[in-house]
Amino acid sequence: MSDKISIEKVYEKLWSCRDLEIQHYWHRMVFMTAFMVLSFASYGGLIAALIGSDKIPPFALTNAGCFIMSLVGIVVALFWIMMSKGSKAWQEEYEFVITAFVKNYSTALGCDKDMKPVLFWAEGAGKIN
Repeated sequence: MSDKISIEKVYEKLWSCRDLEIQHYWHRMVFMTAFMVLSFASYGGLIAALIGSDKIPPFALTNAGCFIMSLVGIVVALFWIMMSKGSKAWQEEYEFVITAFVKNYSTALGCDKDMKPVLFWAEGAGKIN
């Protein structure tokens, strides 16, 4: 049994790492969307309590609650932006490595040296026949 790793296996692994990063991106977006929905719902609940009650709640308390929920929403939105930028940076890094790998090992992969890997959403994208 050989301990050598084939060039094709490395190429496939690079693509799977890029695909995994994209998959994690969508998982993080679903997670952050849930927090944003909770933030908006909490804010809406506080406003509904202010408007819909017979007895007017203390203005300072309701105002503080709305302010806190707004801050939570802002923090979650900033995390969302930072996670999106970080994920995109890693995706581009994998794409850069895949392109460099194809240029360096085009002969072993059986493709043209000037070939650019297909970096778009398609079934079997980047797969070499």
